[in-house]
Amino acid sequence: MKTPAEILASHSVVDADTGCHNWTAALYHNGYGMTKVRIGGRPYCRAHRAAYVLAKGEIPEGLQVDHLCRNRRCINAAHLECVSLRENVLRGNGPFVVNRRKTHCARGHPFTEQNTYRQPSRPERRLCKTCRIEDGNLRRTKECNSLSQRGG
Repeated sequence: MKTPAEILASHSVVDADTGCHNWTAALYHNGYGMTKVRIGGRPYCRAHRAAYVLAKGEIPEGLQVDHLCRNRRCINAAHLECVSLRENVLRGNGPFVVNRRKTHCARGHPFTEQNTYRQPSRPERRLCKTCRIEDGNLRRTKECNSLSQRGG
């Protein structure tokens, strides 16, 4: 009977360029490796979590195993780190994080404290004050032009 380490090793292949140990067996729909190894009598279904426990010990309560390499198939323990949910999300590439990293609006104005408006109903959303002012001026100019063309 194979040990958990042998099972993990037999279902992964090393990428020489990245150092990732890519899981070659079944994957979950979201790209994480699927396994059913038991370590210390406890089942581990996600291959990267099993690899972390084998190499570094138990995963502390309330923490998640994050892929430093951003490769969900990787089970290389050197590429794995326990972090909080918040830290894991902020390291990711989801739309919230991508927008949070932006330093300027689409028109190039900086997102500074003075130039950023946050809607009270959606405080996570940032709007550029300069663009809002410019859009308001443009709208008023168009309204004035349409009124003068109608003779009003």
